[in-house]
Parts: sequence; C-alpha cells; structure tokens
Amino acid sequence: MKVRCGFVSNSSSTSHIIMWKGKKEDLRGLLEKHARKFALKCRSCAALGFTCNSTPEETIDLICSCLDGTYLDSPLCIPTAERIEMFEAELKWLRKDMESADDIVMRSLREYEAKVLHCVSVAGRMDWSIIVAFGDNHGYLHGRGLPCLLDYAGRNIRISSPELEYMTDQDR
Repeated sequence: MKVRCGFVSNSSSTSHIIMWKGKKEDLRGLLEKHARKFALKCRSCAALGFTCNSTPEETIDLICSCLDGTYLDSPLCIPTAERIEMFEAELKWLRKDMESADDIVMRSLREYEAKVLHCVSVAGRMDWSIIVAFGDNHGYLHGRGLPCLLDYAGRNIRISSPELEYMTDQDR
C-alpha cells in the first residue's frame, strides 16, 4: 500500500490485501467460498480493448499464483505476525507525516491510517497475509487482461469473515 501526494500520475494499481486463518495453501478454498465476488466485468476495460470479464476460477487462479511470488527479494505472502510489524512501522511513518500535512493530504492520510488500523486489528486472528498490486501499467502483476481487470473491477472486493479478510487499496 502507498499514498501518493503532491503530484499527478496516470499510473495506477490496486493493492489486494488478503489475510486468512489456516495454512498458506488454504487460501484457494477460502476464496472459492466467495466465488461470486471474483466474477469481474469492466466496461471501461472493453472500451480500451482489454479483456472485459473473468470467471471466478480465472481470478482466483491469478491471485493464488502470487502465493510464492517475491517483490524486491521479499516474499509477498508472509505470516501475519511479520505483517503486523510492518503495519505498525507504517503507522509510525504515517503519523509523522500527518504532523505537517495540509488539509488535502491529511484527508488521504486519515483514510490510509484507518485501513492500516483495520489491518492491524484483524491480523491478530489470522495466520497468513499477502499484499499484491494489480494494475494496467504498474503493480506486481500488470498489463492488459486480468491484471488490469483486477485493478479496475476488483478494487471494490471486500470480504470480512472469521477466516478471511479481503480488502483493497487504490495506489494512485
């Protein structure tokens, strides 16, 4: 997750923040319980010439393909105990920035702070976590087709259950 302030960018991605209870390989089954949320359609993608829909199976397959992925030599999927440390470090950085932020930036920082605080509150009851960004021209997985679709049509996926927490954050 990241906050972009002070400049305009046409690059975009959506971070998918997923935390779950159980073993690492249990993620697929947990996502399949909510399969209807992963049948994605996007009219604006079709207008740009991209794949404009996906089946739940295609979407879940792509998400699960990231379980063993790395970004900048760090694994994408880690135990939530490690993720909590990262979230807490982000909160310290974020609160320091909030001390000198103007009103426009402060609104974005407060929204971001609320998401990080929610992640911290949920992470304690989960075993595994992954944060992966999908985008049109930027993100861990990017390009035409399903990565772009997960950026545009997948940005509103929300799941909150005792064994699975799934939320998104737009990286603009």
